[in-house]
Amino acid sequence: LLEVVAGEHLFHLGLVCVTEVGDSIRLSDCENVQVTTDATPTQPDDDPDDDQAPEVFDTHFLGVWPNPFNPMITVKLVNSITQRVRISVYDIAGRRVDVLVDEALAPGEYQLDWDGRSEKGSDVSSGVYLICMEAKGISDSQKVVLLR
Repeated sequence: LLEVVAGEHLFHLGLVCVTEVGDSIRLSDCENVQVTTDATPTQPDDDPDDDQAPEVFDTHFLGVWPNPFNPMITVKLVNSITQRVRISVYDIAGRRVDVLVDEALAPGEYQLDWDGRSEKGSDVSSGVYLICMEAKGISDSQKVVLLR
């Protein structure tokens, strides 16, 4: 459990380490994780003519629905800069089942569908799956349930 203090707020975060091994992933408890920040407090800009907000690079899931699903699930995400984004589906054993996208995406919102089939086109069985996104040092995952 990681405690993060931001202003007057205290956040408790649980960490799960995800390691990609070939076409599989390994989920484990994170041990000996060192978290560092390179943040330096800054003063507000004194230029009143400068109305530009600082750029924030953010890529994340906006949602997956329906969950549980049969036979189709929709994945919505937002991408803030042109970059390579990979979204893969893994079974609970960590084996890659399908790749929904693995290419450079321009900034914007995207909606992808997964039809509950493997990369080879065969129906996968009912169960729990992880939809994992990776992009420029960012990773996110969503647990979904397929009910046939």
